[in-house]
Amino acid sequence: MNQTRSRFVTLEEAKNVAGALKESELVYHKSGQSQSLTPTIAITDFIVDGELYFKLLASYYYVSEKLQILVVETKDHNNDTVEFSEKIWEYNLDKKKYHHEKYLNGELTVSEYRDEGYDMPDKIAEFQDAKRFEESVEAQDTAAAACFLENPPFGVEPCCLFEGVEYNYCGSYCGVNRDAGGGAVVNTCDVCCFNHDNCLERGDDRCGCHADILDCLGRYSCPGDSTMGAGMRVKATNDGCYF
Repeated sequence: MNQTRSRFVTLEEAKNVAGALKESELVYHKSGQSQSLTPTIAITDFIVDGELYFKLLASYYYVSEKLQILVVETKDHNNDTVEFSEKIWEYNLDKKKYHHEKYLNGELTVSEYRDEGYDMPDKIAEFQDAKRFEESVEAQDTAAAACFLENPPFGVEPCCLFEGVEYNYCGSYCGVNRDAGGGAVVNTCDVCCFNHDNCLERGDDRCGCHADILDCLGRYSCPGDSTMGAGMRVKATNDGCYF
């Protein structure tokens, strides 16, 4: 059985488990007090037949109501970084909106204005599983992060569901003629999954299809995008694709 395992950790615990964490230039430059800020951190392990494939480290800095920064680092079983995502929500007084940016491996991929910033740590998508696992060990059976795994634990939803956003195409058993989903796409990341489904159904090169969806998820900012990307990397690895 494939599974995910998520838990909250301290910074020192994260370093003990995953080695040195990549430093975020965004945190350093935007917070103005990064040395004194303590992030909320959660680690999610992606496990296939008892073997650790990838781990996702999410560090969230709720600096203030007007500034939030999320850093997500994906590491392989050797603790080498395979993806590094940084997101910021910063309130713009003139526009009365939040300027939201996403950087993937240091490259700006999203820059837009949104009506709302990111939420308090106990309500964000990246901590959804860690929060539930803390409350009950049985929560493993319905882990949101497992939506992209083949043969997931019993009770996992066919379509990915992150903090109220239920996807129609993101998920191993989600989409047209699948266990659930289909219909209209719900956001840009759902478009990535829709295109991935079509790519596979056309019989295109599977590794190419997997590479395209990882690139697509990296270019947009949606609830659970990094988590879904890590799950997609598991599928790609099972298909003999290494990025």
